[in-house]
Formats: sequence, C-alpha cells, structure tokens
Amino acid sequence: MFPRRDWKFENIPLRGVFYRNDVYRGITGMESFEPWLTRLETMAAETVWAAASEIPPEWYGGDLSEMESLVEKLLARRSRIRELIECFGQSDRKPFPKWVGVEKKMGDEGWKDARWGLA
Repeated sequence: MFPRRDWKFENIPLRGVFYRNDVYRGITGMESFEPWLTRLETMAAETVWAAASEIPPEWYGGDLSEMESLVEKLLARRSRIRELIECFGQSDRKPFPKWVGVEKKMGDEGWKDARWGLA
C-alpha cells in the first residue's frame, strides 16, 4: 500500500482508485463519503499512533523511524482528503456522474500544479 523507504504520496487524481467507475456511480457529493471522511479528518493522532504500533515490524523492515515517518505523513495529509476526492471527481475519467458541481474547475495547468502539490 505504501512504497517502503519513500513514503512518497503523489497527488495524482487517479492514483489508488478502483479501476472500474461503476463502484462510484452512487456518489452524489462529499456527503456520500460521510461519516468516514469526517472521522478520518478528526481522528485523534493518538489513535493513529496506536494503530501503527500494532503493525508487525517485519511489514516495514523493523525500522521504527520509517514507521514514524509514515504516520507523520498520513497525519499531515488527512487535511487534504476532500481536495484529493474533488481532484479525482474533476479528472477526465469523470467517476461521479451523479455529483452535480464536481465538473472541472481548473485548466490543464492547474491540474498539473495540484498533481505536484503546487496548487
């Protein structure tokens, strides 16, 4: 799930999504992701750290600093979940046919900036 040693997260709208759009056909707006979206955004950092402590060390090579780095990045990125969902919805793939108002709001250059975290 996470490329070890890099813990690199690219802001690419199609990265990590299911390849078939039909799983997204019922999405009508950001509310379709509730209550889980808000739970992820507001989850106590201690809860994330506790979950990470349960991961077997052999899954991440036993390097505790690597796991700590991953958790810190995940905690920092959770504030961008809504933005990343919107970028996916605005992609040329058009995954959310029932979501009114998710149409592309940015030109090609804006999408490139969002991809690299410049937007």
